Amino acid sequence: MAWLVVVAQWGRQAVALESLSQNGFAPYCPKHKTTMWVHGQRTVKIGYLFGRYFFIKLIEKWKEAMGLRGVAGILMCGEEPSKVSDNVIKEIRSREGYDGYIKMEVLDKRVRYRKGQKVRMKRAHLFGIEGIFDRYYGGERVKILLNILNRRVVTIVRFDELSVI
Repeated sequence: MAWLVVVAQWGRQAVALESLSQNGFAPYCPKHKTTMWVHGQRTVKIGYLFGRYFFIKLIEKWKEAMGLRGVAGILMCGEEPSKVSDNVIKEIRSREGYDGYIKMEVLDKRVRYRKGQKVRMKRAHLFGIEGIFDRYYGGERVKILLNILNRRVVTIVRFDELSVI
């Protein structure tokens, strides 16, 4: 049996999940737990693994899902909905812990970069451009100030795209 990808309206994932459940759909919305260090305190953050995207089993009345509260639409491939195989869903579910969440570890990267530290881009189209580290921006991303054409430009990149000068 295949699954469809549903897109929720911004910030209305819970509304969409409830609406789909009440109307006979079986939604699957994997959530994750991320352990982070904030101000020296260990914090656990819970979020949706795919943001606004989650899954429902393919059934004949799938078009009805598009008109439900909280649902922005269904991911389509032309006139047909994009299908996700059972194997993909099984793989995602196999990564869930006993509590139903997918555990994701975020390393404490503060020891690597400090606010105001000089950095250099080492990947992509910004290779070699120097900047100043500003802050961590959630997950694997950081906010830096790049010096481009004698102007400081705020840029958000993955932390592994930087090197310390």
